[in-house]
Order: sequence, then structure tokens, then C-alpha cells
Amino acid sequence: MKIPFFPALAFAIFASTAASGFAQTASAAPSIATVDMELVVLAHPTTAENKAVLVDLQKRYAAERDSKQEELRVLVAQGRKAAADVRNVALSDAKRREAGATAEDIDEQLRKGEIELRRLVADRQSKLRAKEAELFGNVMADVKVKLDALVAAKGVSLVLDKSATRASAPIPLVMWSADSLDITDELIKATGGDRELAEKALREADAFISGAISASGEAE
Repeated sequence: MKIPFFPALAFAIFASTAASGFAQTASAAPSIATVDMELVVLAHPTTAENKAVLVDLQKRYAAERDSKQEELRVLVAQGRKAAADVRNVALSDAKRREAGATAEDIDEQLRKGEIELRRLVADRQSKLRAKEAELFGNVMADVKVKLDALVAAKGVSLVLDKSATRASAPIPLVMWSADSLDITDELIKATGGDRELAEKALREADAFISGAISASGEAE
């Protein structure tokens, strides 16, 4: 949102409130804190477990997809043989008619099989997304409880997420903040998380993104 700036009005307000405004104590101003929420979530003790659950689920779904694809590949091979038999003049008319019927039956099986494969993939993707949302929601619910308790104890009125200051984030929420405002370590400690593990995960993610960008540039 673009906020208009009115110098004259701002100066008038400043001049009229200087005496009373600056007389207020620092404690009257709202207390602000920042937190690297991405780091907190990655550091959470159940995040690694959740990732393992999702990876296992993804592998199981991929196996189901691959199995169905293999069935279709077998049908394709059988269909090609039947089509070749139809054209084989060395075979009797009865055998060629039988091959033609087989080819038609396989075509119908392939049509149904492709529909089933698309439905299977869509269903498994939906289930994977739902499970990911469920697991992430559980982590965030726990983080929220710990954060509420932490800010209440510290008397904080506003918490800003500064994880978007990373280069990969398209629109940073916090452009800069003093280290003294950061409560990330306190929140990680409250959730029983592991900061080193989270930072390692971030480094691996950054390296993967950098590699993908480099590969894309070379391809162009």
C-alpha cells in the first residue's frame, strides 16, 4: 500500500505534539518483537518426523502410480502385438479376427486404465497436500501456544515475522530490524526445537534453489 506523505501537515502535527509526545515514557509505546518463523518451524522437534511421514507417504503413492503405469505399458505391448497379428497375412482369417477383437479389448482397457491413472494421481496428490497441511497446522498450533505465552511474559504488543527477509522471498515483511527485538531463539527454546538443525535445512534448501537457478540459466 502506498502511503501519501504530507510534509507540512506532518510538521504541524510534530510541532503541536512535541512537548506532550516526547514527555511520554518509553513504556507507553507498544513493545515490538521480531521472529524468524521459518526457522522456528524447521527447528520444531516434530518437523523432521513430519517430513519423514510425508516422504514415506509420497514414496507409497509413487509406487502405486508406477504399478499402474507398468500395467498400462504391458497392455500397450500386448496391443501392439495384437495389431501386428491383424496385419500378418501368414495367419488364418480366424486368427486375425481373434487378434482384432483382442486389440479392440486392449484399447478399451487402456482407455479406462488411463482414466484410472489420472484419478489415482489426482487423489494421491490431494491426500498428500491434506496431510502436509495437517502436520504443518499441528506444528503451528504448538508454536502459537508457546508464542502467546512468551509475548505475554515479555509484555510484547506486536510480533513481526522476519523470515521473508531472505533473498528467496519475493516481498519481505520486515526490511530490517535490530537484533535486540529478535525473540527467535527464545521461541525455539520454548518449543524444544533445534536451531542448528533448522539452519542446516535452510542451507540445504538455499543450495538446492541456487543449483536449480544455475541449471535453468545454463539451459537457456
